[in-house]
Amino acid sequence: MSAPLPLSGWCVVSTRPSGQSRELAERLGALGAEVVLLPCIAIEPPGDRASLPRALGALSSFSWVLFTSANGARAFCALLDDAARRALAGVRLGAVGRATARALEEEGLSVEALPTRQDGAALAALVAREEPRGVKILLVRAEEGLEELGQLLTEAGAQVTVAPAYRTVPLCPDFAPLVARAARALRIAILFASPSAARAFTASLEAQGARQLIEGAVVVAIGPTTARALDALGLEVTLVAEEASAEGLATALASLLDHLPMALRDSAAP
Repeated sequence: MSAPLPLSGWCVVSTRPSGQSRELAERLGALGAEVVLLPCIAIEPPGDRASLPRALGALSSFSWVLFTSANGARAFCALLDDAARRALAGVRLGAVGRATARALEEEGLSVEALPTRQDGAALAALVAREEPRGVKILLVRAEEGLEELGQLLTEAGAQVTVAPAYRTVPLCPDFAPLVARAARALRIAILFASPSAARAFTASLEAQGARQLIEGAVVVAIGPTTARALDALGLEVTLVAEEASAEGLATALASLLDHLPMALRDSAAP
């Protein structure tokens, strides 16, 4: 008789946007989980559609271009023409995490700054250590992105230009699929890949009076920034992924069994 898969008996909820959960769902399914796709945000073009193209026209004036997400990296690369790619030859690129770096590398771009701790503060510290005051930096991020990275770079003496590459729009998910699966699951885990998804998820819970659905659930954050947002929303974070990616979320959840008390570990197995 073969041993049960690590996540057999688990109902795992992904709150990522539609179209961005396939890899995660496949990894979790292979580990034995029953996956519920519950998109809490949608990715749309920014309201300010002029800043990024304008910055691309002046790429050679920047010493660095920094990216805070894979969504921003993909939006940036989609606008690159031959002239912009030539201008990038003299510009250094930095990414907040490995998934963001991979999105750039898939387009043939090389990332020089990738912090070990995957958040804005760590990226700001890494770049600030390498550059003199007054360096010009282009920051590619969500329209509603956190100000932390830009503020830290400005305080370090950099001249920062922010170029919104996309915006996140909150959705009101239908919790019926979760209700149906939660009834037969031994354990429930909810995965969050962004602060915006965390905010939309909790707002929908409150609006639908469904807070009881997540009582006792395991909450996994893709990184420290998302973990801080969840904490501020009153959701206790069980685990923060070591790598900010779909693989990192799946690995974090699978490894959680090793850290659970024995009674809970036994109850998670069918």
